[in-house]
Amino acid sequence: MGSIPGWVQWGLVALLTASAGNRLVQEFDRLLFQGGKAAIDVRVFSKATQGWFAGVPVYETIPSAVYPPASYLMLWPFFGGLDFTATRFLWAGVTVLFLVWLVRILVRASRVESLPFQFVVGLVPLFYACRATIGNGQLGILILPVLVTALCLFRSRTPRPGRDAIAVGLMVLALVKPNFTAPFFWIALFASGPGKWWPGFAIVGAYLGMTL
Repeated sequence: MGSIPGWVQWGLVALLTASAGNRLVQEFDRLLFQGGKAAIDVRVFSKATQGWFAGVPVYETIPSAVYPPASYLMLWPFFGGLDFTATRFLWAGVTVLFLVWLVRILVRASRVESLPFQFVVGLVPLFYACRATIGNGQLGILILPVLVTALCLFRSRTPRPGRDAIAVGLMVLALVKPNFTAPFFWIALFASGPGKWWPGFAIVGAYLGMTL
């Protein structure tokens, strides 16, 4: 990569930025302003979360209410008390923050030193999969950085006060969508080192407590 002329590198960055940025604007427009199937997950989460806390039997009356009880508790700060329009804007802001977090993780993990190619790596989440997720208002972009950060903390061998406790908390939050996160529980269970079982029990206990 270092042998590529600088103007070619920056030209590549500009081309990819224009491509990703154009679709990104379209997807945020879908999330914030369009009707129909736009922001469909935001609509589903709002209806199910508000119904759950209002005592509505959501599993019987809302076909799209497929998340377990603990998920609605975790989703309540975003979808529990605002109307649909305000929720869309709140979710867009939260999505931007978590997207920045995800980009930072990727750039650091890539260990690329060239600034143009750091931009290229940072643009990776902005292509199709994440963009479609944004327009639908799905959870993936929020879960990924939380999950990856938790696993990295579990794997870290640098002693830090409260490191495992923070990792446990992040792992529990990532379980907002259990079918997405549960397979990674096995990494968390064994990553803290041999014979260190308390993080796994803490994750299970916290999740069961939130369910109750």
